[in-house]
Amino acid sequence: MSEIVRYALKDGVAVVSLDDGKANALSHDVLDALGAAFDRAEADEAGAVLMMGRPGRFSAGFDLSVMRAGDMEAVQNLVF
Repeated sequence: MSEIVRYALKDGVAVVSLDDGKANALSHDVLDALGAAFDRAEADEAGAVLMMGRPGRFSAGFDLSVMRAGDMEAVQNLVF
């Protein structure tokens, strides 16, 4: 996992927490870590997954630094 995405299994529920200390922007690294967390939940045979941000913030959406950089392949890889 990463420091931004945390995983815990509690009473059969996979808890995936997102907290980068800012806007919780969805970058390539964050999406990869989220994918790994969901893979782990599947491997753990979790009955449900709870995905949450920190109090007051879930996510501001895609990482604007990627969206504005002009690399269309990076943008497409982010949104598809």
